Amino acid sequence: MFHTIAKIFKYRRLTQGYPKKKPNSEFFAGKPVIDQKNCTKCYECFNRCPSKAIVKDELTGAVGINLDTCIFCMLCEDVCQSNAVHMTHEYELAVKDRIDLRSSPIIVEESDLPNSNYELIEEEVSAKINKLFGRS
Repeated sequence: MFHTIAKIFKYRRLTQGYPKKKPNSEFFAGKPVIDQKNCTKCYECFNRCPSKAIVKDELTGAVGINLDTCIFCMLCEDVCQSNAVHMTHEYELAVKDRIDLRSSPIIVEESDLPNSNYELIEEEVSAKINKLFGRS
């Protein structure tokens, strides 16, 4: 107990006063933004995005970013030849609903859904578990 109290007095506090005092955000890679005026619609960023977070609108051809799937790798900024994509210093991206982070709606295709009902799936999984682990 004494050693813990001694360390508290010996070392200064290392945490930031974040909520009250904002940190210097010039060193942060924040939210990526696409400037539609500068975009030449070459779709290089769309093709090279490793997480497929960059989406294009089929009707207008506009490019957008789904921030809920973006991994902030900055590859889109590097490959954009017209400098339409840039990283901002905006790092507070918390929202109440996931849909607020998306440029495109979440679409569940019929091929993603199981062919059988959930009771049959549960029976199959239970049988596989019993086969693997026995009676436990």
